[in-house]
Amino acid sequence: NEAKNINLLTDFGFKRFFGTEPYKKNLIHFLNAFLPPYIGTVTDVSYRPTEQLGMIDKNKRIVFDVFCSSQNESKENIVVEMQKASQEFLKNRVIAYSSRIISNSLVKGDRKYNYPTVISIILANFKIPELKGSSDFVQHVMLKDDKNRIFSEKMSFLLIDLSKFAARKQFGNLSDDRQKWCYAIKNMWRMEESDIPEKYDVFHELYEDCQLSK
Repeated sequence: NEAKNINLLTDFGFKRFFGTEPYKKNLIHFLNAFLPPYIGTVTDVSYRPTEQLGMIDKNKRIVFDVFCSSQNESKENIVVEMQKASQEFLKNRVIAYSSRIISNSLVKGDRKYNYPTVISIILANFKIPELKGSSDFVQHVMLKDDKNRIFSEKMSFLLIDLSKFAARKQFGNLSDDRQKWCYAIKNMWRMEESDIPEKYDVFHELYEDCQLSK
C-alpha cells in the first residue's frame, strides 16, 4: 500500500518521534504504557547521548536508537531500540548494550556500586520465539536464580513482538495503551485519522505529526 504517513518502523521515523525533544511527550506516554509495574510512572525524561564508547580504542562502539534517564527519584537509565530484522545474536546484543551503560556509569571511589538501574526495551518487528503460540506480546526478562528468586533488579529487558499487530484491527477495540502503541508504531504509515477515536489525543497528535503532506 502507498504510505500516507512517515513510517515509525524506519530509523528516521522512530528516532524523530521518540528520540527528539520536540516529540518527547510520545516517549513519555509510550514508557508509561509499559514501565509502571517496574519503576512507577515516568513524569519526565532527560535525553542522553546515544553513542557509548568503550574504555579503550579496541572496544566496540555502541549506538542506541533512544537513550534517556527518567526524572524519577531513582533516575533509571532507559534504552529503547527498534529492531526491524531478526538477529541471531539479539540477546547477546541487548545484554552488551545494558552492560556498557552500567560500566560507563561507575564512579571512581564508589565502593557500593550504586549505579542506576538499566531497562532496555526492544521493539522487534519479527516473531519472538519465546512468545510463539501465545497471546502475550511482551517478554519481560530479569536476573533470577534457579528458584525464580530475583537476584538483582539493576538490569532488565522488555522484548515486544510487533509482528502480532500486523493485521488491521479496530484501534478503539485494543485493550490498553500497550496494544495501542504497538499497533500505532507498526501501522502508522498506512493508518487513516478516522481509525483513531476522538478521545485518544496523543495518537491524533502523533498522526498529524507523521503526515507526509506536511
